[in-house]
Amino acid sequence: MARPGADRRVGRVGRGPHLLRHRPLGADQRRRFNQLHRYPVQLRPAADHGAPPAPYDAIRDNHTDPAREAVHPQHVSDVLHGLALLRSYGLTDQSYILSGHSCGACLAFQAILQPPRHYGLDHLTDAPCPAAMLGLNGLYDLPALVHGLGGSHEHLRDDYERMLSHAFAADQRTWPAASPAHFDPADIAGRVADGTAPPLVVLDQSTEDSSCRSTSASGSRRG
Repeated sequence: MARPGADRRVGRVGRGPHLLRHRPLGADQRRRFNQLHRYPVQLRPAADHGAPPAPYDAIRDNHTDPAREAVHPQHVSDVLHGLALLRSYGLTDQSYILSGHSCGACLAFQAILQPPRHYGLDHLTDAPCPAAMLGLNGLYDLPALVHGLGGSHEHLRDDYERMLSHAFAADQRTWPAASPAHFDPADIAGRVADGTAPPLVVLDQSTEDSSCRSTSASGSRRG
């Protein structure tokens, strides 16, 4: 049952049931899985990231943490590396559901709906194809986060523009290529046909989201 204020959209391509397989981890696999938290994850610059002895100053750039300087497509690279690591532990096509919330949903869709070469990551391989994808209050249309907020969220425009300029570069002409809502439906259909993208995608978007309008999900329904 959908929660109050939720707009749930389901898209399916193809026919037949989808069987999700669960295989218990062995002792060695559990030990290695417990070490995954040591994998270094790159983050966008954050103005409130403290760096001793003083808080981070975006003007003076006084921190020494390179992981806080990640710019697209480094975030996608991290996701693909993480899924490749899980493949080495036994993750296979159609054996899992990939889900993400907010920018995590955007990253999940970026990683699966386009090949790595789309982002200039030619040295990486496609991730294992999930059986389905679930996006929760996802941010799928980056330009619309700045230019399509509407009256109810217009007060957040400067915050979003600053955040996206850090994470995706200041040249807004490059943002559509990184936006799942702007991906060519024919390209996605091709990936579904060749088994590199799932035939089932679920978008769950709250109409009461105080941080973002629900238009981001509607833009993802194109095609």
